[in-house]
Amino acid sequence: MDEKEEEEWQDASDWDDEDYDEFLQREFPDSAGRRNTGLPTIWRWTAWILLAIAALLWVLTM
Repeated sequence: MDEKEEEEWQDASDWDDEDYDEFLQREFPDSAGRRNTGLPTIWRWTAWILLAIAALLWVLTM
């Protein structure tokens, strides 16, 4: 870690949202531009499937 990066980490407590977003885009450019919910893909698919099953059961019980 060079001196500038070390300084950035020490000043991290003073960051606002814009600074944090800039840091994430710089350090993790592959995740920029994607809608990221913080969940792995398998959990997003599982959530959609469970929602569809719940909706289907709700319709069938009416």
